[in-house]
Amino acid sequence: MSAPELRAPGQAGSGAQLPPAAGHGVRAVLAGLFPAPAEPAPRTGLACWAFLLVQVAAVALGALVMLARIGGRPAWDSVYAEDPGIYLPAALAHPWYLLQSYGGYLQLVPRLIGQIAALLPIRYASVPFAVGGALVASACGLFAYHASAGHVSSRWLRALLGLSVVLLPVAQLEIADNGVNSIWYLLVALFWAALWRPRSGAGAAVAAGGAVPGAAPHPPPPPFSPLVAAPAAVGAPPLPGPPPAAGPAAGRPLPGVRPQIGSTSPPGGPAEPRSSASHHSFPRP
Repeated sequence: MSAPELRAPGQAGSGAQLPPAAGHGVRAVLAGLFPAPAEPAPRTGLACWAFLLVQVAAVALGALVMLARIGGRPAWDSVYAEDPGIYLPAALAHPWYLLQSYGGYLQLVPRLIGQIAALLPIRYASVPFAVGGALVASACGLFAYHASAGHVSSRWLRALLGLSVVLLPVAQLEIADNGVNSIWYLLVALFWAALWRPRSGAGAAVAAGGAVPGAAPHPPPPPFSPLVAAPAAVGAPPLPGPPPAAGPAAGRPLPGVRPQIGSTSPPGGPAEPRSSASHHSFPRP
């Protein structure tokens, strides 16, 4: 598939710059394989809150779509597999003991959902498992949308990528709307977290929040460990700095001013007499 919105290795996206050593060494090759996303428009005040509200609304809408996909008996009126047999009893017997492994895996998110279900009466325990599983799937789709910005610059293509997580065709067979199988959606978040090079500390925190729950039940095997560490080796994208200062204090001429040797008068004022040998004009920087 060829499209301007898809970036080839070594191609910088819109608004992104390759590091100074681009084209030389292993670090430059990694920078091409893990491109930085374009610099987003600054958000302050009301715009920042509106952005957060849109993210919450997107996750909620995706969860509603996930719950509506299950036909017949509603997903929130039934429980599945290990949810009622392992995670709910464990949460009732050992509250908030989330780091206990099951089957050799650290099932952090399913145990967290089971702990929330344990806070409700038993007859309503199916609701947190279904809603929790739907929220995890929807959040992973939104995470893929943001984390893929370095490789796919088009918002529409990234929206399709996020929707493909929520509308996964085979999800209705087993993994949709339950706690035990939410770990499979977390694998999608883990994949994109390994490729993401966030530009801010908040983005790095979100990347860790998507990677840790996904890696807990499925730790990357040793052959793939370098893939997880590669973006960190490249380093964070450079932050935009202020424009260079101009003026006498900065040692740079003001725009539109052509300094002349031998002139002690301000620009536009009468110049003092000087010999022709000392009259030189310097080109503008």
